[in-house]
Amino acid sequence: MKSVINFLSAAMLFLCTPGLLLALEESNGNNSEEATKKKNELAENFPFSKSESPIEKDKVVGLRIEEGKVTLLGRENRFYSEGMSGEDEFSNLNFFSQYPDLLSVEIKDITLSSQDLENICNFISSSKKIKNLVFNSCVIAEEDTKYIAETIEKLDSLIAVSVKFIKTKDKKGNLINISPQAIQEITQAISGRKNLTSLSVVFDVINSKSCEHIISAINQSNNMAMLSLCLNEIAGEEAEKSYNELSEALSSLKDLKTLCFSIMFVPEACIDTQIKSISKLQKLTNLTFLIGNLKDTKQLFEHATNFGKALEKLPLITSLRLQNMELPATATQPIMQSFSKLTKLSYLDMSGNTIDKEGGVIVGDSLKNAEGLRALIMRNCRINSETAVEISKAFSSTSLAVICLGNNKIKDGIKNLQLSDCHYLRYIDLAMNGASAEDIMAFAENTISHESLNTADLRNNSDITGKQRDDIARMKADKKSTIMYLIECDLPKQITQKKIRENTNENNNQEKEEN
Repeated sequence: MKSVINFLSAAMLFLCTPGLLLALEESNGNNSEEATKKKNELAENFPFSKSESPIEKDKVVGLRIEEGKVTLLGRENRFYSEGMSGEDEFSNLNFFSQYPDLLSVEIKDITLSSQDLENICNFISSSKKIKNLVFNSCVIAEEDTKYIAETIEKLDSLIAVSVKFIKTKDKKGNLINISPQAIQEITQAISGRKNLTSLSVVFDVINSKSCEHIISAINQSNNMAMLSLCLNEIAGEEAEKSYNELSEALSSLKDLKTLCFSIMFVPEACIDTQIKSISKLQKLTNLTFLIGNLKDTKQLFEHATNFGKALEKLPLITSLRLQNMELPATATQPIMQSFSKLTKLSYLDMSGNTIDKEGGVIVGDSLKNAEGLRALIMRNCRINSETAVEISKAFSSTSLAVICLGNNKIKDGIKNLQLSDCHYLRYIDLAMNGASAEDIMAFAENTISHESLNTADLRNNSDITGKQRDDIARMKADKKSTIMYLIECDLPKQITQKKIRENTNENNNQEKEEN
């Protein structure tokens, strides 16, 4: 059973984050011993490579079905994508049965008729082996949620369920969220599952009854390793009671390793209760945490301080995402002070929160103790030139491969970033920072000989001239550099900083949904 669970974890990673493949393929270009070691570490988390030929049907263990395409995942950690004709998508009764050892199915980004959905669910329900079922970003008629519910109920082998971003169409054909009543039908089916190892529920608004169903599933699954709850809010007169009961259930998941807890509107009285519950999850390695209305609370600093203390009790954290809460600097600082205690941290995303000069000093001090940090994401944090340079002083103490500082206010500071001793850096994002053409040229001159840098994203700063482009090309040729400098500027000349921030927030939210 343990080996099956490990495979499903890897399969879900494959099905949910295909972009990691690009990083794996890119790392093949560097043959140094250290690069090989890093590549092997990545391969442990993403053990799949593209197959040049179709995978034999008896070796297929995972399917992702999208609009016009199906991706097959094989036993030998290889995947293969092929087209699928619209008329024959699900009318063929052998569509699923032709893969006798199927363990995982994801239905993604596809509009399904009642007949399609009924066929899919009938085929899946008859399986004796499928353990992981994902319905992601599908468009269905609201009354057809019964098919999803029935499939979850009937599939006895199921140990991992993910239902998220299900849409329907209104009378004008516009896409809208399915109603809380329809969601309740799905969550009721989930509540009957016992011993789930993974559960993902992502919707706009759910009612208190649906929350009870989710709590029931959690209480029956003491060995749950992955939980994702992404909601706008829990509506109803008993909302506060629902939040507190959810927190109590959450704290009982002693073996939980991955938690995505993103609820935009949480009652003030429930925030610290939920933070305390998270602090009890001692085995957590991946945490995404977002409460959207924190910025409006009067006790913001206290909440942030308590959250920082909670993080210090989670020594195994390797990935931490605290993006898009729009926290002011006074709130981010007590949280960042806890980072120095997270010695295993390899991925940090603080995008959408304010980091001022003092916060930059704290980030820098924390980075000096985070030798294993591989990715630092701080987009739209209002970081200015001085703060960016302060943070970069600590880069040499890290193993950072990815640095994202896009959509800030770094301007001429990009040429003063201390990157020469950041020996593992492969990608840096400095897009939309108000840098001038001269700043971009100075940055290129400073990094042209960087030993590991592969890509520098400098888009949407300032237009550079044809001569400057030629100068960069000449510098690359002289230094035999293969660094790719992305320098296009396609924003309207008079676009406001507010509009840039809105666009980036929208992109970040879309990225979050895809993850």
